[in-house]
Amino acid sequence: MVLLTGVNLAYAQKSYTDEQKASYYIGLDIAQNMKRQGFPADAELLAQGIKDALADKPTLFPKEEMGTFLQGFMQKQNEKSRRKLK
Repeated sequence: MVLLTGVNLAYAQKSYTDEQKASYYIGLDIAQNMKRQGFPADAELLAQGIKDALADKPTLFPKEEMGTFLQGFMQKQNEKSRRKLK
C-alpha cells in the first residue's frame, strides 16, 4: 500500500511527460515566488496571459502599455511592502 500525503490522487495516478511535469513545476515555482513576495495574483488571468502568449493570440490589454504599467504596479507593491515593515 502506498501512502501519498499532500498529493492530489486524481493527478498522481496519471502519467505525465517530462514537458508536462516541467510546465507544472514552473507554474508552481512562479506562484510560490509571487505568494512569498505578497503579489496579489489572479490565477485565472495569469493563466490566460500565459495561454495567449504561447498561442500567439491577441492580448487582453495593449502590449504597448505593459512595461509602463508593470513598472508602476511594482513600485506601488514595493511601497506597500516598505510600509508593512515599518
